[in-house]
Amino acid sequence: MRCPFKQCPRCGDFGMEKLATHSYCVNCNYYRIYDTEVRWQIPSWVKQALGQ
Repeated sequence: MRCPFKQCPRCGDFGMEKLATHSYCVNCNYYRIYDTEVRWQIPSWVKQALGQ
């Protein structure tokens, strides 16, 4: 049986768990969210307020 934990790029410990949508380290709480089809977009009113 393979170990579900990988080496964490931040702390170096073997506590990085890879899930379907993201990965996180159980030791230092480092996380990485994978790209999905749904992306967060900045609302147009925010862009207008920032002058973009």
